[in-house]
Amino acid sequence: MASMKQSSILRGVASKGSVLQVVHAEKVDTFTTSSATFVDVTGLSANITPSATSSKIIVISRVAFSTTGSADAVLVKIVRNSTDLTIGTAASSRPGAAAAGTGDTNTTGYLYSDSTIMHQDSPSSTSSLTYKAQIRRGLGNTAVVNRSGLDNDNAGNPRVFSSITLWEVAG
Repeated sequence: MASMKQSSILRGVASKGSVLQVVHAEKVDTFTTSSATFVDVTGLSANITPSATSSKIIVISRVAFSTTGSADAVLVKIVRNSTDLTIGTAASSRPGAAAAGTGDTNTTGYLYSDSTIMHQDSPSSTSSLTYKAQIRRGLGNTAVVNRSGLDNDNAGNPRVFSSITLWEVAG
């Protein structure tokens, strides 16, 4: 389940660099995918409508993830509507991503990775924009969000949360 909070700090005339609004969403439930291509993490998105085309949107996301497989990777990226924001250059069979990590470097399945992605976006828009996290598996296993790959019912497998925060800054 995701929750979203929005506050308008300043409207109208604002000096360059002023924070105009902040939008925050948290995902506290889990998500899994076996997709070899990027898919939206359900509930890990936030909408913002910039007040001017000159505004910058500062995106700060935290995605907690793991994988069900030994020494596999999970890839993470942030998109605005359907536009990728800052990802590495793909090369041959190596896909581009904003962040990646292994949740399980052995077969225990207890380990987590955590990615914090910060990006300054210049959307040049006053339309409603959706910023969202996407993930995919690296090899043939399942990528999971907000839980361990093993997910045993004990204190060694806690459930965590992920979030995305958007700051509109006057340009």
